Amino acid sequence: MAFTQNNAATYARQPRAYQCAIGNSEASSWQQLAAGGANGSKINSLMASSSDSSARVVQLAHARAAIVTVTIASPGVFTWSGQNLVNGDQVILSTTGSLPTGLTGGTTYYVVSASRSAGTFQLAASAGGAAINTSGSQSGAHTACALRLLASLSVAITAGTDGATSTANLMSQIMVPGLPVDNDQQPYLLLESGDYLFVSTTSAVTANKVVTVVGMGADF
Repeated sequence: MAFTQNNAATYARQPRAYQCAIGNSEASSWQQLAAGGANGSKINSLMASSSDSSARVVQLAHARAAIVTVTIASPGVFTWSGQNLVNGDQVILSTTGSLPTGLTGGTTYYVVSASRSAGTFQLAASAGGAAINTSGSQSGAHTACALRLLASLSVAITAGTDGATSTANLMSQIMVPGLPVDNDQQPYLLLESGDYLFVSTTSAVTANKVVTVVGMGADF
């Protein structure tokens, strides 16, 4: 009997643990939890833990980044070819040079006046707020990291003593309809190359306490 080699490309599934910790200095700032591997990543568990004696709301967002352009205008108009942003999506900017006056790298902005057909959008300082005017000059390449909220979960412990922790299942709160399930009927998130997961808290973490999100999955 002859055996014929399978010509289809195969990739070993590499088990991974993804972890992100949010302390007092990082409160309310988006922190990267996971990035999609070159051949994609499957995440089937997301657990949020807190040692804070006060309840903390943990947010999970899907993100994708790309080089964008922006006009010097009132308001400034961004162009992102092929984007599928909707009003209310959150965007964080970075640049290799300088952004126009009115925009600051690392600040969380909100999409307004999004047009998928034109590949354009504007940014506001708050959800549904007034579009930001840009002025001055700019240089370098600008990157927009767009975040879309997937889940929001309150994590609280019942006692404020040191060493006490509480853990909650963030995966069960994901608001994306129709998540795929594996052979064990467990839902999972699939990240393509260029996809990211970010986490944040909606209020400041108490000093010397920490909120941690741990994901389990595999890179393909």
